Amino acid sequence: MDLQESITNQTDVTFMLTKHVFSEEVEGNSNMVLSPLSIQIVLGLIAAGSSGPTKDQLLHFLKSKSIDELNSLYSHILNTVFVDGSPNGGPRLSVANGIWIEQTLPFNLDFKQVVDNVYKATSESGFHEQAPFMTSKKKQYISVFKGFKVLKLFYKMGTNNNIPSIFLQSGDTRKFCMYFILPDAHDGLPALLDKITSEPGFLNRHIPSRQVEVGKLLIPNFKTTFGFEAPEVLKGLGLTLPFFP
Repeated sequence: MDLQESITNQTDVTFMLTKHVFSEEVEGNSNMVLSPLSIQIVLGLIAAGSSGPTKDQLLHFLKSKSIDELNSLYSHILNTVFVDGSPNGGPRLSVANGIWIEQTLPFNLDFKQVVDNVYKATSESGFHEQAPFMTSKKKQYISVFKGFKVLKLFYKMGTNNNIPSIFLQSGDTRKFCMYFILPDAHDGLPALLDKITSEPGFLNRHIPSRQVEVGKLLIPNFKTTFGFEAPEVLKGLGLTLPFFP
C-alpha cells in the first residue's frame, strides 16, 4: 500500500471516529472538539506492542495491512507534519498522548525502539499556541456541492525576517489548512456525517481546488471544551481486545 492510500484510509478512520463520537457523546446542541489523529497515533503505538488477535483487530480497525505499514505512515506524519516551525514563525503542532503500562509487565526493548524512533515519544510540559483566525474579503477556496459547501482556509504561516536564509535552506514548504464542511440545512450535520463516512475517500474528492469571489468572510474565534472516555467509544466501534482486562 502506498503512502497516499494509507493517508486516505486514515482519513476515513478519522471520519468514522468523528461520526461515532458525535452521535453517541454529544448532547443536545453542544459543540464538540476532537482530535481523531491523536487517538489513531496511540492505537498505532499499542498495535506496535501487540500480538495475535489484538494486533489483528487493531490493524483492521486502522485499515492497515501490517505493523510495518502503520509504523511507516505514522513515522512520516510525525517527522513531517509535526516538525517544529517556530523558528520561522510557526506553526508548531503537538498532540499530548500517554500510554500507561502495568508495572508488573516487562518492557520489551524492541517496542521501546519503536516508541523512541517511530513515534518520537517524549515527556514535555504543555504549551498554548494561538492560531490567527481571519476576517477577509479576498477570494477563498470554496466548493459548493448538493446539500453542503467546503471551505479550505490556509493557516497564516509566520515569518522571521532575521533568518530568511535558514528558512530557505531548510526546504520547509509545508502548507497547513483547515477544512470547514458545512451543511446547507441548519440541522443537516448528522446527515452530512452519514454521507462522509459512507463514501471512502470523501475528503479527497471534495477538496476545493480554485479560489472564488465571496462576500465578507468571517471566521469566529471561539473556545470549547469537550471530553469523553476514549476506550468506551472505541469499544462501541468494535475495538474491544486492547481493553480486555
